Amino acid sequence: MSQAILPDKFFLREAWYMVAWPHEVSAQTPLARTVLGDDLVLFRTAAGEAVALEDRCAHRLAPLSKGRIEADGIRCMYHGVKFGAAGQCIEIPAQPQGHPNMCVRRYPLVEKDGFLWIWMGVPEKVDPTKIIDAPWAHDPRWVPSQGYLHVHAHMSLVADNLLDFGHLPFVHPNTVGAAQQADFSTQVTPLDEGVQSDRWYIDVPASRFHQSVGRFPGNVDAWHCFRWHLPAVMSLDSGSAARVGGGTLPAQGASAARHTAIRHGATAGVLRRSSMGGADGGRAADDLCNVPRGCSARPPGEARKGIHPADATLHFRGCDGTLGGGRPTIDSRET
Repeated sequence: MSQAILPDKFFLREAWYMVAWPHEVSAQTPLARTVLGDDLVLFRTAAGEAVALEDRCAHRLAPLSKGRIEADGIRCMYHGVKFGAAGQCIEIPAQPQGHPNMCVRRYPLVEKDGFLWIWMGVPEKVDPTKIIDAPWAHDPRWVPSQGYLHVHAHMSLVADNLLDFGHLPFVHPNTVGAAQQADFSTQVTPLDEGVQSDRWYIDVPASRFHQSVGRFPGNVDAWHCFRWHLPAVMSLDSGSAARVGGGTLPAQGASAARHTAIRHGATAGVLRRSSMGGADGGRAADDLCNVPRGCSARPPGEARKGIHPADATLHFRGCDGTLGGGRPTIDSRET
């Protein structure tokens, strides 16, 4: 992409970003994603390994996401060139072997705790230990859930919204907010890796969201604690605990009847439709130039129709755990 449109340093690339849910990536249908302005194709090998490659055939630049996944890689359906999981060219029709210099970029990809994480920086700086944990994703005491929103806004605005607890009693009074929350202040703490935002509510009625599970007989002590792991991951710890003998609750969440832990990912990117039964509902792979057409999941070609890559965000919300009760009932009338 030209520097006039998107400067090289516009995004922070030396970081891990949420790119997909594991169930979205298969060995049958390529998945097209655009992350930080880079077009990607995701698929699984016959052994089940998740792979992310540059979505561009090295021959005539056709999207590999419109190709065909095969046991040892993915084949471009323009001239039949095949690339292995490492991005190397392994087959050229009518030639005895692939060309060693005809390759596409492979992006480091890690499947961990119910997320697929992608490294967008230089491979030499990859460090999987920097991926934040979500240990409750596999803990039988928690009930996980997942989903995401397509937001037509800069990823920093998603972070701003999530860190802002002041809007909860006014925007979300039927779920996580309550009128009494407006009386309490937020403590903000700068961190080396980002920022921590904490808000405690002492001796207040439980929010409807927590009350539907906790069935508290009286007031509670509640909390919302958010940590922003720059540039694109937010961790929420939220809960309510019954007041015991008029005192405050023990260590944070230790005896909570309703406790939520969420990982949010605000990844600058868009969904793009794939061929062979992808997001467009199974259209044939006849659109090698990515001409915009109808799409049930998201209008395709948005980045090519004037939407800046920084103004489209995939907001992942994963592993919403409920500890100590069943699933709460959410008021569907609330945004």
